[in-house]
Amino acid sequence: MFKKILYPTDFSAHSKQCIDYILRMQNCGVEEVVLLHVMDKRVVVYGSIMSDSALDEEMLIKECTETAEKKLNEMARIFQQAGIRTKTIARLGEPFAEILTVADEVDASLIVIGHRGHSTAEKLLLGSTAEKVVRKCKRPILLVR
Repeated sequence: MFKKILYPTDFSAHSKQCIDYILRMQNCGVEEVVLLHVMDKRVVVYGSIMSDSALDEEMLIKECTETAEKKLNEMARIFQQAGIRTKTIARLGEPFAEILTVADEVDASLIVIGHRGHSTAEKLLLGSTAEKVVRKCKRPILLVR
């Protein structure tokens, strides 16, 4: 039924709760989990502008990407140990837009996403990433509270 799951994560504790739900769905035919982390370009660019260090934007993006890939690979091992194939993707962009793009690119059967993550300020001002994904996505979504 749900052969390929897209699991966008911001590495928050709440986001990691999705792992248990995905593992329990293995009996529903889950063959592959695509783990996605989107580094919010607005935050990265602002961080590089406001930083007192000598980091430039390109160097900061490289550092953030390497850290994200390491964390994604650690999470992927959990699914691999359960016998589920994995793919990891780290992107830079607007999180909800990249989630929708990747869902189409990988032809996800289901998106499993935490209903809240790190970005409290963005949620108050613009709405949460999960809320935007739910409103705009045409694919099935499991929203983990």
